[in-house]
Amino acid sequence: MPNIVETAQSAGTFNTLVAAVKAAGLVETLSGPGPFTVFAPNDAAFAKLPAGTVESLLADIPKLTKILTYHVVAGKVMAADVVKLDHATTVEGSDVKIHVNGGVKVNEANVITTDVGADNGVIHVIDAVILPNSPYVRRPPGRHAFVRAAPRDRLQDCDATPPSWMLRTEQSLTVTGAHATRPRRAITGDLARHVMPGTTTISRIAQPRRVPCRPSPAAK
Repeated sequence: MPNIVETAQSAGTFNTLVAAVKAAGLVETLSGPGPFTVFAPNDAAFAKLPAGTVESLLADIPKLTKILTYHVVAGKVMAADVVKLDHATTVEGSDVKIHVNGGVKVNEANVITTDVGADNGVIHVIDAVILPNSPYVRRPPGRHAFVRAAPRDRLQDCDATPPSWMLRTEQSLTVTGAHATRPRRAITGDLARHVMPGTTTISRIAQPRRVPCRPSPAAK
């Protein structure tokens, strides 16, 4: 039976992942005895990243290696065992969060194909690239599509006066994924409600309180 790298190569849907593994010098490791469990983003998952992200990672091998090894768990963990977990420690050293609710998610990525067997482990295909230290929100280089969708001059009341901070949530990501079907005025209002003046800490966020943020008149 082919090993994990050979299996990914032959599938024809992991071209970007295989190129990244080669660039990071991880072919020998992932071809070794293992066993390994790989949460493998397919080509469509990499295509969701902002333009230039993959090229940037290929030029930054330490960062690329960190991200790739964040997709690998030591041992052969089949789907029947994955659903019993709420987290798993990766080869990179950080944990991934595992959610089971009508489907399986690893951090924010959906598991779309399970138990792709290999001689030295198993592959579970995911539909997004997951990043270390970001269990719920992707933070790829560049501005998020949500920010690009909102005209900058309509955010002046809650923008442009540093310091400021923004709350980013799974709900906001759901909104941004649908931004193309929503009026820009509505998007601007949504974004303005995620930005507050000043600085804060997690401990202060945990204390129930209201923080004023006045959306611009154009967003109303």
